[in-house]
Amino acid sequence: MAVDSWQPTVRSFQETTNQELKTKNTPEGKVAVYATNETITVLRLSGDVAVSDMDALLSKMTGLVLENKSKIVLNLRQVKHVSLNAISMLAERNQRFKALGGEIKLAGLIPYVANLFKLVGAYASFDVVLDEEEAVARFES
Repeated sequence: MAVDSWQPTVRSFQETTNQELKTKNTPEGKVAVYATNETITVLRLSGDVAVSDMDALLSKMTGLVLENKSKIVLNLRQVKHVSLNAISMLAERNQRFKALGGEIKLAGLIPYVANLFKLVGAYASFDVVLDEEEAVARFES
């Protein structure tokens, strides 16, 4: 499946349970934030994710934890590249989330991005799933 032709596979899920909260444009792409319920939030990233993008993303994630929304799904289906340092920062944040009783799940990784996570040694520290609907279902079970 080509990244450019990606269409949400969970349309009915989005229409019935997601409320769009905010879309943040960054130089490399955008981050769309959706609330699925009181404790689970889906962040959809697109484009290239560089270290310079991580401050805003990690700040948003910290804010969610402070609001008791410590279960986060990062949908990376439209991400073409993630810098290795950004992956390391994200893995460190996931460890902090786990210490607070939360977790970050990764959804929709294209093979290239999945290989970058494996290269850094961060792949195994995340629960990686096929799509965001499966990630939300795992949080709810």
